[in-house]
Amino acid sequence: MNKTFAPAAERSSIAPARPHAMPAKRRPNFTVELHSDFSDAELRETWSSFERSPTATAFQRLSYIEALIANIVPHRAAEPILIGARDTASGAIVLVAALMRRRRHGVAVIEALDLGLCDYFAPLIRPGHEFSPAEFQELWSAICRAVQPAAAVFIDKIPAEIFGTANPMALLPAATPTDGFATTLRLRAADGSSLVRLQDFSVVRKANRLCAKLAIWGHLELRLADTEPALQAAIDLMVAHRLVRSRALGRHDLLDDHGFIAFYRQLARDGLADGSVRVFVLSSDREPIAVVYALAHRNTLTVVVPSMTTEERWRKLSPGLVAMVKCCEWADREGFHNFDLSVGALQYKTRFGGDQRPLLEIQQALSPAGLLIKAEVTARRRLRALAARHPKARALARRILRRPPSA
Repeated sequence: MNKTFAPAAERSSIAPARPHAMPAKRRPNFTVELHSDFSDAELRETWSSFERSPTATAFQRLSYIEALIANIVPHRAAEPILIGARDTASGAIVLVAALMRRRRHGVAVIEALDLGLCDYFAPLIRPGHEFSPAEFQELWSAICRAVQPAAAVFIDKIPAEIFGTANPMALLPAATPTDGFATTLRLRAADGSSLVRLQDFSVVRKANRLCAKLAIWGHLELRLADTEPALQAAIDLMVAHRLVRSRALGRHDLLDDHGFIAFYRQLARDGLADGSVRVFVLSSDREPIAVVYALAHRNTLTVVVPSMTTEERWRKLSPGLVAMVKCCEWADREGFHNFDLSVGALQYKTRFGGDQRPLLEIQQALSPAGLLIKAEVTARRRLRALAARHPKARALARRILRRPPSA
């Protein structure tokens, strides 16, 4: 699929003037191209160069989107839509973004190309290019027209800012606040000067006290899996940890799906060369007891999949927490500016005392059918919130929420 959204031809300027004639239609500032993959060489090269944009996160990297399309999309009823927006004056691509078309209740809707794996949504903007709010609104309207047919647009996990840079998606009138947030510990200022002393954090002191129990731990070591065999062994262990834990709790884990495991394997292999993926293993006397799978992008290390052993003899020593603290210390030593614990309110994240960055969403109906789907999405979200507040309603809520929308 390659498609260009372009303005209708303007009326000829030599047509005879008529009283009260409508003014000629203004030429749009942007045209929008749609692609289903990265086979277009210009799109691929542009996307890669835009990864240096201040609005880019690890979840918008070319390798991340390619791994999604290769491993997850074929098993989901989803059509990737890779956006390339051109400035009509210069002809240059000024924005790229990853969306997808899916069906809800028999009609098409547009969502971020996420499929449960992208913690943040932001467009990639040409480095040095800036949009005014009015310009970005015009561009967003052009994107909404270009992705037709679609009844509605649903995009969540929109950060208000990307580590200090405003996310233009958050400035759209359609963007509204949610209860969600992301937690980030800022380690360094823009000039590289240190902002924190990790030993002053209670969670770090607790981890150090646990590590001091050498009679129980033995020799404790955090190692980076920096060869492919070590990487694959670490991912095997991470999957085993997650599945044992999720099944014991009666919960679903994404790693129950072989496509998701293949996604993380491909991403890690691709990340060996450029350091964009870092997988750490915490071991005690060479017995691996915890894994942390993280993404490195520019000056930020983002934790995406932590895991730890479920063996009872280790439980009181909190190996998962110790592994996270040691990863944070590693990021600090390596000069990262941000240790990003990503989205969600899990207890271990709040204990790091980082900045909580609010998340927004867009629920935008593009047709009457879209209004009905928007109401259904809102109802499901409120049901989740009810389940969170009232444990007795949780089982019923889970049964309802697990029912997929009819096709």
